[in-house]
Amino acid sequence: MPIDCRRCPILAGLLNQFPNPCCSPLHADTKITPESTKLLDRLRAALRVKHYAARTEKSRVYRVRRFILFHQKKHTRKMRAAEVQTFLSRLAQQERVSASTQNQALNALLFLYKQVIRKELGFIDAVRAKRPKRLPVVLTQS
Repeated sequence: MPIDCRRCPILAGLLNQFPNPCCSPLHADTKITPESTKLLDRLRAALRVKHYAARTEKSRVYRVRRFILFHQKKHTRKMRAAEVQTFLSRLAQQERVSASTQNQALNALLFLYKQVIRKELGFIDAVRAKRPKRLPVVLTQS
């Protein structure tokens, strides 16, 4: 079940006190109301209730938006682990993103499905971006 602003005491209290629960410039353009039913607004609300940083919120909303647009705005409740796997594999193969970028996208989607949509995705077997090998720094006597 998605987060309902009226049932969450923390968010409901913030809505009564402030029109915008956060004073950060990254959050200034977002108004969360109890009638707000947009998925990205619910994602923002869930992130704020859990006290995530403003930059984390911005990053996760961006990754979820890219996921939705990648699948031609198909409803997220109808998508399963296969769609997430396709998106993450495309990030690694065609877009050639770093491993940390792919992990950000994965964590954003896992948060969306577990905390906002309240669905388990199951096992995701996506092609993973390779982390660069770390070369040890060796000091020489020169």
